Amino acid sequence: MILAAITTHKREPQMLERAVKSVVNQTYKDWHLLIVDDSPADYEYRDEVKNMAEGWCARDSRITYMQHDKNYGSQRARNNALKYALENNYEFIAYLDDDDEWLPEKLEKQIKRFNERDENTALVYCWSWLTINGEVREYISDGIEKPLYEGNVYDKLLVYCWLGTCSNPLIRVKSFITAGGWDETVPARQDWEAWLRIAKLYEVGCVGEFLLTYHLHEGEHIAGNPVTQSRGIEKIIEKNKDYLITHKYEYWQILTRLRNLYARSGQHRKSFAATFKIFSLQPLRLRKNFRVMLSSIYRWLKDII
Repeated sequence: MILAAITTHKREPQMLERAVKSVVNQTYKDWHLLIVDDSPADYEYRDEVKNMAEGWCARDSRITYMQHDKNYGSQRARNNALKYALENNYEFIAYLDDDDEWLPEKLEKQIKRFNERDENTALVYCWSWLTINGEVREYISDGIEKPLYEGNVYDKLLVYCWLGTCSNPLIRVKSFITAGGWDETVPARQDWEAWLRIAKLYEVGCVGEFLLTYHLHEGEHIAGNPVTQSRGIEKIIEKNKDYLITHKYEYWQILTRLRNLYARSGQHRKSFAATFKIFSLQPLRLRKNFRVMLSSIYRWLKDII
C-alpha cells in the first residue's frame, strides 16, 4: 500500500485542493493520503485550508489531515509523513508538493515498474511536465531531457539532479529510512541530497512517461535564491567528499556549478577560490576553465563598478 503525502505551507486552499484531487483521481486505488499542514499559526488562510482538508477527510476515509502547531519547515513535515508511513506499515511513500499535480496513472505505472525490478530497487521516478504562466513544456533538469537512467546511478546523479523534485518518485519506505530520511540541516536542494543517499545504497528504476505536472509560479521559491542554493550544494559536496576526492571529473563538474552560484550571488571570494580549485582538478580543460575564470572576473567587476 502507498502513502501519498502532501506537505503544505502557506498555500491557497484552491491550489492545495487541486493536488488532493490529483491523488483521489489515481487509477491505482490502494493508497492513503496524509496532508501535513506546516503553515504558521498566523497564516491568513489557515482555517480555510483546515476546513477544506477536513471536508475531504469526511468524504473519504483514505484521507488524513495533520496540522502542525507552528511552522517547522518542509523537511520536518516530510519526515513526519515518513514516520507515519513506517508506523502504519506502508510499503511505499510518494510525496506531492502542494502546488503540483499527478497525472491519473502515475502511481499505477510506478508500482508496475517496481514489480518488474528486484528488491534492491528503492525508488522509481518518471518524467514531468512543467507549466510557466500557463505554458506547458517538458521539464528539463540540468539540461538532461527524458532521462532513462536505471540501476546504480549514484555517479550520474552526483553530477546532475535529473531525477526531479519531491513530487516525482515513488520510494520504498524501509529503504528511505535506512538511507536516513530527510536531512533537516540541508538549506536547499534537499531532494537532490536525499536521492543521492538513496542511490548510494540502492538501485533506481524509471518509467519513461510524463506522469507529473510541476507548476512554477510567482512568489518565493527557494531554488531561485543563489545564496541558499550555494549553501545546499556546499552541503552535498561535504556529504559526498569521500567519493569526490577520488573522482576528479565529477568534483570538477559540481564545483563549476557551485562557482556559478557564488558569482551570481556576489560571493566573490568564494567564487575565486572555487575557480582555482577547478583549475587544479582538471588543468587540461583550458577552454572551459578560462571561461570560468573570465566569468568570475566579469561578475566581480560588474559588482564593484
